[in-house]
Amino acid sequence: MRLVCPSCSVAYEVPDSLVPGGRIVRCARCANEWMPMARQSAPEPEQEPLPVPREPGPLPSLTAMDRLAAHPAMSRPDRMLQAAWALSVVLIVAAVGAGYVWRGEIMHAWPPSARMYTAFGMGTPAKAP
Repeated sequence: MRLVCPSCSVAYEVPDSLVPGGRIVRCARCANEWMPMARQSAPEPEQEPLPVPREPGPLPSLTAMDRLAAHPAMSRPDRMLQAAWALSVVLIVAAVGAGYVWRGEIMHAWPPSARMYTAFGMGTPAKAP
């Protein structure tokens, strides 16, 4: 007998002798309990209805370029998106510039950063008199 859990749809093959009528079974995967229905004789498979033929007529003949032109993949980016990208680039450049200009203060406040500045060849800046 094939048992299918109504909760998680896992299927089990169980001998008919282990599942007498009226016995509750439990799913090993989700612990759902249910009472399987008695197996009835298998109905004969129904035949699918035949498709209704279409009336003959000219089919549109579109090339791949016509289909692409009808459905463009992307529109032009709007001004707000371009402004957001430009602002992001400006902020990154400003952060890198500030890290260069105030590298002495940064190295003094956070000594491990001196190794990074030395790796990039910037070292300790000359102190102003």
